[in-house]
Amino acid sequence: MNSRGIGALSISLVLGMGTFSTTALAELPDAARRMLQTAIAGGDAAAIQVVAGTIMETYPDDVQEVRAILSDSQSGAASEALGKIDAATQVDEEVVPMVKIVEPPAPAPPLPTGFFGFDGWGGDVQLAGSLNTGNTDEKAAGMAFTLKREGDRWRHYFDGSFDFTRTNGITSKQRFRLGYETNYNIDDRSYIFGSTEYVDDRFSGYSYRIVAAGGYGNRIIKNDDMLWELEAGPGYRYAALSDGSGKESEIIGLANSKFEWQISDSTLFRNEIDILYGKSTATFDTLTSITMAINAHLSGRLSFETNTDTSPPAGTKNTDTQTKASLVYGF
Repeated sequence: MNSRGIGALSISLVLGMGTFSTTALAELPDAARRMLQTAIAGGDAAAIQVVAGTIMETYPDDVQEVRAILSDSQSGAASEALGKIDAATQVDEEVVPMVKIVEPPAPAPPLPTGFFGFDGWGGDVQLAGSLNTGNTDEKAAGMAFTLKREGDRWRHYFDGSFDFTRTNGITSKQRFRLGYETNYNIDDRSYIFGSTEYVDDRFSGYSYRIVAAGGYGNRIIKNDDMLWELEAGPGYRYAALSDGSGKESEIIGLANSKFEWQISDSTLFRNEIDILYGKSTATFDTLTSITMAINAHLSGRLSFETNTDTSPPAGTKNTDTQTKASLVYGF
C-alpha cells in the first residue's frame, strides 16, 4: 500500500474514532454536561464533587462518562473531586450518593370537620384504689375518664370522675362529677366556649350543684411541648342543700386556667384552676398531675386535687384535698 493510501486510512480511523467518541458523549444530557462544566470552570473542588455525584446518581449509566469529563478537564479541582468520589465509591463501582436525600415527615392527618362526628375521638380512662388495715380500716377507690374530639373548628371535651372512701365501716367520701365543654375556634389561638358541669358531693353540704357558663378563651402559649389556655365569662349556678332546707341559684363569673407541659416523650405535667365567683360564695378547684408513660397505652399518674368553698353550708369544712395515684389507659 502506498503512502497516500496509508494516510487516507489513518484519517478515516481518526474520523471514525472521533465519531464514536461523540456518540458516547452524547448519551449524557446537555443540561447535565453544562452544569458539570460550569462547576469545573468555577474551580471549587467541593462544588464539583457535589454536582458530579448528583449527576452520577441521577444518570447511573453515564458514570464513566462523567469520570472521563473530570479526568480530561486538566483541572486540579476536578482531579481532587474525582479522587474524593473514588474514595466514596463502592467496590462494585456503584456510586454512593453525594447528596443525602431526607424523606419529609409524613403529613399529620387532617382534623375532623363539622360540628360533631364519630371520627377523631381520643381520651383516657384512669383507675385508682387503696386499702389500709390495722388501727385504721380504710378502703378507697376512684375512677375518671376524659373523651376529646379536636376538629378544624369545633372541639368537644367530656370528663368525669367518681371517688369513694370508707373508713372504719363509715363512708367518709363520695363525690361524683360530670362535665362537658365545647369550643369554636375563631382563629389559631382565640375561641369561644360553652360548658356545663354537674357535681354530687355527699359531704360538701350540697346534694348537687349544676353550673352552666360560656365566654371567651385564648391559647396564650401553643407549641409542640406546651399549651396554656385561659377562659373567662358569665355563668349560672344552681344548687340544692343536702339538709333539704332549700335551693340556691345565682349569676356567677367564671375563670379557668389549663396548662400542659410535655416535659419529655414519656412525661406530661398538667395543671387546672377553676374559679366560680358568685354573691353567696366562691369556689376554687385545682388539679395538678404528672403522667409518666409505661408503654404506648398505659401510664402512671400522680395527682393532687383541692376543692375550696369560701362560704360552705353550716357544719362542713371549706376545703377538701385528695392525693391519688392512678393507672391510666389512653386511646
